[in-house]
Amino acid sequence: MVYQRFLPQFSKKYPGINLILEEKLEKDLFEELDEGKVDFVVANGPVNNKRYIEQKICNEEMILCVPKHNDLICNDNKLDLNSLSGKPMIVLNNNQFIQSQVNRLFKDNNILQQKTIECRNIITQIAMVEEGIGYAIVPSIVDCRFLESKNICFYRIKQLTPIREIYIYYLKDHYLNNASKYLVSLISNMEGTK
Repeated sequence: MVYQRFLPQFSKKYPGINLILEEKLEKDLFEELDEGKVDFVVANGPVNNKRYIEQKICNEEMILCVPKHNDLICNDNKLDLNSLSGKPMIVLNNNQFIQSQVNRLFKDNNILQQKTIECRNIITQIAMVEEGIGYAIVPSIVDCRFLESKNICFYRIKQLTPIREIYIYYLKDHYLNNASKYLVSLISNMEGTK
């Protein structure tokens, strides 16, 4: 999620509100939502749980993040996944939905995925790519945050990639205060996410 798109507007309207952003595995976030420890969750979906109200935010495709200096051949800003066969990959933990999509993408295209480092965070993945340690497949929403980097490039993938649907979830029977409602509306209506 690109927080800088909505946090300034939220802070301007509610300057006295302390906002806590939790980044965890989805199962842990939904557990906290069920227990009333968080007001809402932004996650993959749909989950089709009758306890939740869910609002779709956006679709995002998977893209390739590579070190600036690489030996991959790019055509029309798209890279063929076959060019990654045997290349070092920075991957997420297999328990994470994104990584299961990436694993399926490699499997469906009969491409060997050479895992170099496994981490739990997309930002860590990209930092390792910046250092030239390997390559990563990440959600497209992150590329706008790292466009200023001189050490990485983002490419679309030639093969059909999975599309991730992102939703906001909150409990039907849980009261959302005005600040939370406003934040949900800002996230739901982010420019360029529909």
